[in-house]
Amino acid sequence: MISKNDFVKFEVLGDPRGKQRPRMCIIKGKTVTYIPKPTKDYEQKIKSSYNAVAKKFFDKDVPFKIDIKAYFSIPKKFATNINNKKNIASYSSGY
Repeated sequence: MISKNDFVKFEVLGDPRGKQRPRMCIIKGKTVTYIPKPTKDYEQKIKSSYNAVAKKFFDKDVPFKIDIKAYFSIPKKFATNINNKKNIASYSSGY
């Protein structure tokens, strides 16, 4: 087990993804709730990245602190219009 003063540092490669909302559908008259596949896949990727480094788990009753640093790639629209001063001004003004 990992104690209160231990720390684990790990990296998840690829662009960060937000968690999608659960979906609901009706199958044979019953409402079924499920998590979308991209969310399940990304959660699995985080889990496997942690398990590859840590090999330990935190105690359930011990609080812990998480620091997350997310690095996003530059959007294609911004990258293609970067030379246009009008577009740069509109990005900086919020319109």
